[in-house]
Amino acid sequence: MLKDLIKVANKLDALGLTVEADLLDGLIVKMAEDFTSPLSDSFLKEELNYIVPVKSKEWSWVMPHTWKYSKGFYDSESEHNQSLEAIGSGAGMAAFKIKKECEEFGASFDASCKRFLQLAEESLNEYLEYASDKPSYVEAGRRKWADHVVAFKRECESLISQDKIRQESDRKREAKDLLEEVVPY
Repeated sequence: MLKDLIKVANKLDALGLTVEADLLDGLIVKMAEDFTSPLSDSFLKEELNYIVPVKSKEWSWVMPHTWKYSKGFYDSESEHNQSLEAIGSGAGMAAFKIKKECEEFGASFDASCKRFLQLAEESLNEYLEYASDKPSYVEAGRRKWADHVVAFKRECESLISQDKIRQESDRKREAKDLLEEVVPY
């Protein structure tokens, strides 16, 4: 979208409409600044339950479904593997939803992911304080937290990598289209 606005501003300049082009340039700069801001904390907090316990409105703790068992309680290797898959899918869902919201509202995905992890750590620390009299809960929480952070970062990196591949493909297609316009068959 910004690329298109830049093209319009350049056309306005070429047509001698410098006042209009300058106004559009100001809008482009403002929009570009917005791309460095994270999503709001209120949205990010809604996604926390994918990776950490969060307090509900009733002040009870809502646990991610991947925290139901700690490693000591798995009945089988299969159950352990299912939990690891769920961690990946929960972290993946959180990353995906954050990315989509960033695209919709023009926020920075990188800044939003960093802020999300800060909020998740705050929530985890609240939970660990709450559960401090239950050492097995604290240990399970720390272990699950580490698994979730690794999975969330991996999912974010994967989404960024996919975007880079898509952008490169788009650039090649645009270059090919431009070449076909300049040099007809």
